[in-house]
Amino acid sequence: MPEIKSKKVYIFYTSNSKMYPYFPSSALAISGVMLKSGYEPVIIDTELNSKWAQTDLSDALCVCISTFTGPWLKTAIQAAGMVRKNYPGLKILWGGPHAIALPEVTAKHHLVDCACYTEGENVIVPLLDSVYNGTPFSEVKGVIFRDERGVIVKTDLPAEVEMDSLELPPYQLLDLKLYSIKEGRVYYQTSRGCVFKCRFCSYEAGKKWRSKTPEKVIEDFKKIISMFNPEEFQIFDGNFFVDLSRVRKILEKKLELGLKFKWSAYCRFDTFSRLDESMLSLLRSSGCCELKFGGESGSPKILKYVQKETKPEQIIYGVGKCFEYGITPTLSFMTGFPEEGDAELGETLALINKLRREYPKLAINGLFMLQHLPNTPLTDEILEKYGIEHPKTMEEWVDYHLIWTKKSDYPWMNNREYSKRKTLSSIMSYLYLSGVLENLPKKQRAGTVLKSDMVFALFKAVNMIVRKVFVKLRWDMGVTALPVEWRVWDYIREDILRMC
Repeated sequence: MPEIKSKKVYIFYTSNSKMYPYFPSSALAISGVMLKSGYEPVIIDTELNSKWAQTDLSDALCVCISTFTGPWLKTAIQAAGMVRKNYPGLKILWGGPHAIALPEVTAKHHLVDCACYTEGENVIVPLLDSVYNGTPFSEVKGVIFRDERGVIVKTDLPAEVEMDSLELPPYQLLDLKLYSIKEGRVYYQTSRGCVFKCRFCSYEAGKKWRSKTPEKVIEDFKKIISMFNPEEFQIFDGNFFVDLSRVRKILEKKLELGLKFKWSAYCRFDTFSRLDESMLSLLRSSGCCELKFGGESGSPKILKYVQKETKPEQIIYGVGKCFEYGITPTLSFMTGFPEEGDAELGETLALINKLRREYPKLAINGLFMLQHLPNTPLTDEILEKYGIEHPKTMEEWVDYHLIWTKKSDYPWMNNREYSKRKTLSSIMSYLYLSGVLENLPKKQRAGTVLKSDMVFALFKAVNMIVRKVFVKLRWDMGVTALPVEWRVWDYIREDILRMC
């Protein structure tokens, strides 16, 4: 009799958060279509499973790895190394944001047998069939790999995923006690892609905006409520508000059906400024509790340079309207642009300070240093104009993150300009993260370094000193020379990033 092969597929997901663990969406997405085709997915969430390296893979058909670029990539490489060492016959298939952003770099690595460089739902089953049947990867659309001569081969794209065809993920594959659902929070996606053209953004590069219909969204809401009865839906679309008529239909139907949950989403200030009073009232009555915005800059010159299509006055208006209607706005800003001098930086700082004075409860989650993300118009311009080179290997991309920027990535700045921006970025990250930690409910502190009441009390005391002395000196008084204490914070933040 012919040998019956296993159809069990282990998926290592390496990009979660210990403090706010969310569903591993990419792993769940491919698991659903695997199940429908007779495969048996097993999700290993490495950030939440301390014993992931001891996973027994003796019954596996192959292993999939999903990861982001940056520090999470280190664990992904370690997982692939463990598989290759202990189970050398298993194929290692890569996917997720890192493989999509850097397909050639991924495919060149010796621990990668094949990688999916696009959405996985229409790729994973043909790819697994190829492994199961021993047929060539070249027959699978949407993948990149090395052939027997070591030459990189990239196949054509598959058909685009139809959003309404996406079923709810197989949540039963997860240990739900580990995830944000225990805090009453679920994550849900209603659309993919983006219609805007910000020059610094790589969000789903090359993908047009596609959405689920209002009917599909409401159907999914009801199913999720029947399973979890969550307090809050966090809608993680790149921009939930692209089609305002669709949003209105969804929210009106939610109210009509009496679906009682809070919700949050990403928005743009130029979009928000177009919402009339009836729409703002609908947001409030439908349970909108938070909107996340990219303010990016307080300088009209920089906003125009990066094609943000937002004006500083729209940022001020939007924050005010959010608070007026009981919605918490969370903002992020950026610095370090080639066209940004001290005058433009000063406009951003003035805007941030104005907002913080007028709205003390406003959350600003960062003044991030510009990062040269792959496949963006601004990055392409910078690499060509300044002769900067991206990392060549996956190991080098591990340290490519907002925290670990270095002066050589910003040749248009002198040492003083770089140090000033780096320090201000570090301070803003501290203010945000320390605020989050200080207000963290005790049950959520259980899995962090702050689980002890004594340690938490010490943290609060130190936080008060840091804010009254070092934040005041550097941010409020503008003294940014020799910022030794903030370089120390940058090192500490590496561990907090993995924890958070």
